[in-house]
Amino acid sequence: MSVLFRWAIALVLLLSQAAADPTLQYLPQGNYQFPFYSSVPLGTQNTQIKRLVFALHGIGGNALQDFTTVTGNFPNIMFETAFVTPYFYCSGDSTVASNALTFCAGWLDGTASDQNSTLYSFDMIDQLVLLAKKNFPSINYYIFAGHSAGGQTILRYASSTQIGIAEYLYANVKYIVAGAGTYLYLNSYRLNSNVDPTTICQSLDNCPLTQNDFVQNYVPPPPRQSCSVYDSGKYGLSSVNDPSQPPNYAQRATADWIFNSLVERNITYMVGDLDTVANYKLDVTCSAMAQGPASRKMRFLIFSRYMQIFFPVYQQYQNHKIVPGCPHSDPCIYSSKEFELEVYSGTTINPPDLPPASSITDSGSLPDSTPVAKVSGNGGSTSSAPSALPSSVLVGACTVAIAAVLSGLWAL
Repeated sequence: MSVLFRWAIALVLLLSQAAADPTLQYLPQGNYQFPFYSSVPLGTQNTQIKRLVFALHGIGGNALQDFTTVTGNFPNIMFETAFVTPYFYCSGDSTVASNALTFCAGWLDGTASDQNSTLYSFDMIDQLVLLAKKNFPSINYYIFAGHSAGGQTILRYASSTQIGIAEYLYANVKYIVAGAGTYLYLNSYRLNSNVDPTTICQSLDNCPLTQNDFVQNYVPPPPRQSCSVYDSGKYGLSSVNDPSQPPNYAQRATADWIFNSLVERNITYMVGDLDTVANYKLDVTCSAMAQGPASRKMRFLIFSRYMQIFFPVYQQYQNHKIVPGCPHSDPCIYSSKEFELEVYSGTTINPPDLPPASSITDSGSLPDSTPVAKVSGNGGSTSSAPSALPSSVLVGACTVAIAAVLSGLWAL
């Protein structure tokens, strides 16, 4: 058994090395290009694709890991699904083109790239969606998923986009927000700092917070005396259209649009049952601490209860799930049964009509006829359609399968 175990580890390492060099695709952006991983060429017509799954990485930029994990876990729908992982790259990855567009700060908030102050991170998601809509005419289901900083990105993207929505795409759309460190609150109420949620909230079914436990003018616990920005920026709606705030994608929307989007969109919130440690750059600013103590699971429970208390009529569009056995881990969440069920599920609830798109200013996203449809591969050359899945996807599937075998061997 020990020999078999050593051979299995060697094989996993070999496959991991092979998977570390897939063909990146790029969206041209003037003199720069935005990197992303995709299981199929987004710039090529393909009528077999019926489902598009976005899996967004966390603050560590682990795009390849998330892409490999997700593609390896869904063999039954591989040939009718496009798996896409946008790569909000900053630095330090030698596999990325030298002229890659970079987002070194604030990409999870919809802020601008380092090279272009009017090109926001959420514009990149919009452009990928537009490209898929143009080249995959059979798509009837879009899934936008993210974990950790990626979860925050998906939540805030869902609130302000006028592209990645059912009304524009004429398709079912679902958003999966997993392991988020903070949430976008829809009014100025926050949990009273005098309330200790750790003694009240034990689970989704056992979190008896009441409206009286929330206060409209949040005051942090001593020694801090005030936190005037707790409802500003990515944390709330009070500064959505404030011209003094740094420009970002969400400012193209109105506060009403953002509110209606978040209560009426088909959103599933997830967190790992063991995601209780303040690690991986968990936000501990006063605005974040207004949403609960330094525990993603506790902030998830508080936010879930907050939505039930203040917006109960809209809970028919929302799901809240705790994933057993998962710490703060992209691979654990993306490999879980809970995530799998969300992806395989093709049924979504069609929300009521939202305010017309005219209530939002021009999003800056490119229309279907723009040259962005020409996607380039590694080195900037135009990619062509392969006759089979990219080797990185197949290797990813093998790696996940062997990892499962290793788990069994380890148990022995």
